[in-house]
Order: sequence, then C-alpha cells, then structure tokens
Amino acid sequence: MFRDSRWIRVTLSCCVALGVALAAAPASNEPQPRTRSGFPLRPLILIAPANPGGGWDQLARLVQFVLVEQNILPVPIQVVNRGGAGGTIGLAELVVRHRNNEHTIMIAGAVMVGAVVAHQSPFGLEDTVPVARLTSEYLVIAVPPDSPYATMSDLMEAFRDRPDSIAWGGGSAGGTDHQVVALLAREAGVPFKGIRYVAFAGGGEAATAVMGSQLGAVLTGYGEIQHLAKAGKVRLLASTAPGRFTPDAPPPLTSFGINVVVSNWRGVLAPPGVAAEGTAWLVEALRRMRTTDSWQAILKRNGWEDSFLVGDEFKTFLEDERTRAEGILRDLEFGSGGSGYAAVGAWTFPVIILSSLGFSTVWLLRRRVTGMTEYDDEGVLEHAASDGVAWPRTIATGVLMLLFPLGLDLVGYPITTALMLVGLGRVFGSRSLVKELVFAVALATVSYLLFDRLLGVSLPGGPFAG
Repeated sequence: MFRDSRWIRVTLSCCVALGVALAAAPASNEPQPRTRSGFPLRPLILIAPANPGGGWDQLARLVQFVLVEQNILPVPIQVVNRGGAGGTIGLAELVVRHRNNEHTIMIAGAVMVGAVVAHQSPFGLEDTVPVARLTSEYLVIAVPPDSPYATMSDLMEAFRDRPDSIAWGGGSAGGTDHQVVALLAREAGVPFKGIRYVAFAGGGEAATAVMGSQLGAVLTGYGEIQHLAKAGKVRLLASTAPGRFTPDAPPPLTSFGINVVVSNWRGVLAPPGVAAEGTAWLVEALRRMRTTDSWQAILKRNGWEDSFLVGDEFKTFLEDERTRAEGILRDLEFGSGGSGYAAVGAWTFPVIILSSLGFSTVWLLRRRVTGMTEYDDEGVLEHAASDGVAWPRTIATGVLMLLFPLGLDLVGYPITTALMLVGLGRVFGSRSLVKELVFAVALATVSYLLFDRLLGVSLPGGPFAG
C-alpha cells in the first residue's frame, strides 16, 4: 500500500501540516518573553484596593493564581491590600508613590469611579494608565434568611411606604452598590435623603452583616455571596442583570417591573508615567490568561462575564463611566471628603519633610553664631565664638532628610523613621544609643499604627505591610 505514490504524498502532507501547526502554536507552558528593555526586571506587585474578602481582593488573588499556575509570568507576582475610602487610598498610592513604576499594577472597578467623586479624591482613574477591563458581574440583593420580605416586590413595597425601616448595606459610599440603591429609590419614589445606607469596606463584610440580620438588605457581587445563599444563610431576591445569568442566580429586577440594569466591571490599571512597552507586555500577559481553561472556569464559577477591553476603547469606557457616576451622585448630593491620602493630599508628607529640613537648617545656622557664647555671673559678655560643628550637623541632618523618602520605598515607614530618629540623636550629640533606639522604635511603631489603623492613612509598611 505504501508503495503507492498517492499514500506517500498524503502521509508527507500530513506530517508537514502537523509540523507547521506545532511550530505556529504558542508554547502555553513557557513564560512570556521579556521586552527588549528587559521588563519585568523584578517581581510584580498587584494592589487590591480593598480589605481581604471583597470582590477586588478576590479578583486580584484569582489573577495571581492563574498567572502563576499557567506559568505566564517570568517573575513572581504578589498581592497587597490597601483598603479604604472605596479604593481611593489605593488609587492615591498608585498615582503618587508608584509613579513611573511599571512593576506595580492595581485592580480597579466601577465602585472606584463613584468613590472618587463621593470622597472628593484629588486623583481619578484618568490619572492612571488603563491596562485592561477583565470582568463584569451583576449585583444581587440579599436579605437575612428570616427576613419578612419573601420577594423583591415585598421589599420595594416596604421601602416605598417606610423608607426608614430598611437599612441597606453595601460597598463604600458613592460606589456601585450605593448607586443601585439610589436607582431603586428613584423607582419607588423615595427621596434620596430618605435612604438609610451603611457603607462597608468590602462586600464580604456587608454579606456578614446581613447574614446576622444587622441590615435589612445588602447589595453585593454574586460571586461574593453565592456560597452563603447555597448554605441557606442569606436569601437572594433579585439581581441587576437583564436576565438570569446562571441557573442559581435570582430573577432580574426587570421581572418585577423595576427598570434597573447595572453591571459592575473590574479591571487593571497601571501608574502614570509607565512606558508603553511595559503596558503592552502586561496587556498581552492578561490576554494569555484570559484564554486559559483555568480562567474560563473561574468566570463560570463566579458568574462573571468575560468583558475584556483594552487600549483606547477601555480609556473611552472609563470616561463614560465617570460621566454616568457623576450624574447619579449629583442627585444624591454627594461631596464629602474621603480619608487617607485622598484627604491629606499627595504633597502632605513631602511638605512635612522639606519643612523639617528647613527648620533644622535655620536652627543649626543660628547655633553657629550663638553656640559658643559665654557670659559671666553678672550677665556680661565674656566670650563668643562660632560653633565649629554646626556645619557638619547641618549637612548630616540634610542627608538624613533626603534619605528618608528613599528608605520609605525600600524598608517602609516604621524602620526608616526609627533609623532617622536614631541618626538625628547621633547628630545632636546624644550619648545613650540604647535609650535612643528604644524610643525611636516605639515612636515609629505607634505613629505607623495611628496613621494606618486609626486614621486610615496608608503608609509604606515594608515588612509590616499586610
């Protein structure tokens, strides 16, 4: 049979076609090649601008999982949480601290668009470099398992008749969850000022609150609460989808005659000033992630839509989102300030450092004239000479102040502040190193905890960062 030339030609053609196909197919188990400039040169940082358990945190860790599992990146990738103020604290950190740093990226979404307006953040998504929109999901409305509201119609009737009787819960004030409540109020004819809305740092915390009957109803992503619904710990009444997006999803609001359809998108942003080459590399890495079976399984499991969007189209989408959110929040009469960097401003810490440097310089220069002046017992000038160590002290103080911002990025605020305090003690002639060290460590730690935990201002934590 194989002596027949036709079979020989067919066999050879098949072998050639197979070889061409294998050569053309990408090696899925090979990391993505670096750019011509060598990017990435070090591990990537992926900021989740929310507390653990919420949608942004969940997405960030799933992106990390797939990129690592599929061996897409040639370097490790680490997720860090920077929660607070609807993501504007993380946004401010991305824009200010990580400017020009293409090794740091951040998860963002529709909630952040509204939070920028609601918290009067000095930074917006337009201050970043859009990388890719990854997913869209629809919100669900859940009530406690023993809630008197069996259907969405029951809930809306109570909301219409007694607005104060229902405490709504969701993400940060001004975010997508809050905007949906405003749209429901408009449908029910309820004044916006009559809305009782409790804001949480993440969807996970809001879901826990409604599970414990601390809220009348909660709005959150389906992926964040579906496990509680399946366990009977909450009851799902409706979704903001145009239809049932999964067999287990609740009916859409439109089926109850409520004309509200809202999609909550999430994506990835890069800091300003990054090179176009690095951004294009990140886009390609996320594009490869999107095509994997692992990522598609994650989308299906969480009820997320694949809404991949990049380039100018993504940028235009963000501009339209801002216009839409501003319109809704204008009706809600939003305008309160936020917290964290968004409240204190991007230049607060540089101004403090430069002011301290200027004050120290003036004080030391003054001591150069008065430092060696001596008087007798009757107050008569007996001797005056310049302090010969004033200039070295001035220079040493200046060096410490200039090294302080560099140390923040390298080892974090607590260690850098402690070392600077000890260094200043040495400059000014202190002779008790142990006492200085104990005092410096205590002061740096207390001030870090005061800003980070009490005031909600995100400081570079170094090894202390969670």
